Amino acid sequence: MRVVEDRSEEGLFGYGRQGLPGEIDLWLDRDGAVEDLAQEIIARWLEWAEQHHARGRRRSAEGQLSEIATLAAILVRYHAKHQKAPSSMVAFALEHVLGLINPKSGNPLPSPAVLKRFGLPVVDKLDKFLEASRLEGEADALGEVLSDRALAKRIGVSRDTVARWHDMPEYQRRRQTVSALKSVAAGVYSKLPS
Repeated sequence: MRVVEDRSEEGLFGYGRQGLPGEIDLWLDRDGAVEDLAQEIIARWLEWAEQHHARGRRRSAEGQLSEIATLAAILVRYHAKHQKAPSSMVAFALEHVLGLINPKSGNPLPSPAVLKRFGLPVVDKLDKFLEASRLEGEADALGEVLSDRALAKRIGVSRDTVARWHDMPEYQRRRQTVSALKSVAAGVYSKLPS
């Protein structure tokens, strides 16, 4: 791996405390400004993605992407400077700019290598896979059974997909974990005074 000189304090602009000029910092300190900017980034990125695929608009679309990416970098610097965790909206905006969200479907596009690294399955419709295993784990904790048909209908996939997931160790492991956590939580809540 290549070692890069640490110039992180300079940041994108080359000046300002922790790489964020005071003018930008003050602008973002206004009530709701960070969330508004995150929403603007998402909207502009979706517009860029649409234009990027249209012929003859590539140059202007690339200029727009640079501007959108710069705004996203500003949000990252702002949160780093103030040692604040970014909100879900800011994280969602960054995921869009980084190309981790499908612009047409809105579905996440995580890297298969990263999924494997953290022990997650490489499946289409990961969000549905995770939802299905959670729902079955919750049902297990309550002593209930969800049929493949009912589960498939509820989350919007085929019964064959659910059956394929049932054969995956990752699915069963997640289902069992959810069931165990729900059971423990239910036991704790049942012992609380009413």
